[in-house]
Amino acid sequence: VSAFILSIAFPGFISENGVGFIALFALIPVFMVIKNTTFKCVWFYGFLFGLCYYFFFNYWLSGFHPLAILIAPIIKGGEMLLLFLALKAAITFFPKKGYLLQGAIWVAYAYLAENWFAGYPYGNIGYALWQHRAMIQIADITRVWGIIFMMVLPQAFIGNLLWNMMSSSEATLKSELK
Repeated sequence: VSAFILSIAFPGFISENGVGFIALFALIPVFMVIKNTTFKCVWFYGFLFGLCYYFFFNYWLSGFHPLAILIAPIIKGGEMLLLFLALKAAITFFPKKGYLLQGAIWVAYAYLAENWFAGYPYGNIGYALWQHRAMIQIADITRVWGIIFMMVLPQAFIGNLLWNMMSSSEATLKSELK
């Protein structure tokens, strides 16, 4: 669901110009899933998120070649598999301030995803705010990487906070029922 919602932030089949502000909260469920799941499963969710997101986002690739709509999402799914493992490690090994590291890891992922031999800049979350000039003025100083950090950091914080709140309320409820 989060992959579909994030794809709506960009120009596409839902909206000609995209609904950029959606990218400011579309990843919150992703960070909740990463916090909740185990290392054994997080790679699968990463691959599934990448596959679905780039399938929805890159619907137009089928106009170039029928295999293109499959190849790009599979490659990006593989990248997201590694990203989700790194995000899980950040929040596992640094439970109090791991969200800061998660924000930095997402920026590093975006940089590497655009600059490796199969570099593919499409779908970078920072580009979703292209219509919101007041929010992207920081790009003069930090380029798109600062925008990505500004977008992902609060979502990582909120996603982890919400999961912690849900977990503690569930534990309280279980103890009260006993």
